[in-house]
Amino acid sequence: MWSQEVGYAKRWKVEGVFSAMKRIFGEGVRATSQKGMFREIRMRVNGYNRMMAMMV
Repeated sequence: MWSQEVGYAKRWKVEGVFSAMKRIFGEGVRATSQKGMFREIRMRVNGYNRMMAMMV
């Protein structure tokens, strides 16, 4: 099936995760440096992954 070959319909899954993370942690970042921003986002992603792992 062409949709599976090209990866169609994967975007909604990613958008759902981004939406959930924004609801939990908020949209903005507080860090001012680029390095700090990356660190903050990485910490949020790790926190979200841990929360999802505990739910399973």
